[in-house]
Amino acid sequence: MILRMFYIGCAAVGLFTLALQVLLSVIGVGDHDVADTHDVHAGDHHGGGVGLISVRSLGAFFAFFGLTGWWLTASGFGSASGAALSFLAGSAAMAGVGWLLS
Repeated sequence: MILRMFYIGCAAVGLFTLALQVLLSVIGVGDHDVADTHDVHAGDHHGGGVGLISVRSLGAFFAFFGLTGWWLTASGFGSASGAALSFLAGSAAMAGVGWLLS
């Protein structure tokens, strides 16, 4: 039961973050990600690679991690295998969002 609540909490955080990002984009507040607002740059490295660490990609990770874990826990998967599959689902979502937004 505690593990299921943990997954629900992760899903709620991720979905809230994604919904807030969409809402702010719709009303025109900030056309950039929080990760892009820092003044400290280690060289101008724009356009190269996949931006995995951003608010949107982390929101996608937590949403998919939580929803997958919740579903697998409810389906009777073991805690270790469920956590591993949830981590893979969250990582795939994070990589996909990072790739789409790069």
